[in-house]
Amino acid sequence: GLTTLDVVLARFPHVKVILLAEQFEARTASECMSKGANCFLAKTSGQAKLVEAILEVHTEGTYFDKMTSKAMRV
Repeated sequence: GLTTLDVVLARFPHVKVILLAEQFEARTASECMSKGANCFLAKTSGQAKLVEAILEVHTEGTYFDKMTSKAMRV
């Protein structure tokens, strides 16, 4: 997660990153987003949410679902 994010963004600073985690943890989501991830989702989020996230990251630059938005406020 975080180590890979650092490596990817160091080598490819303009790439957009959507992180999928085994389980959603607010602290990890917040840290990933503050380090430059464009989206953070649990793998259980489902296909529809993943497609929505990909499209929104492509057009808007970021995607925050309710869980990620809540984590960013903590």
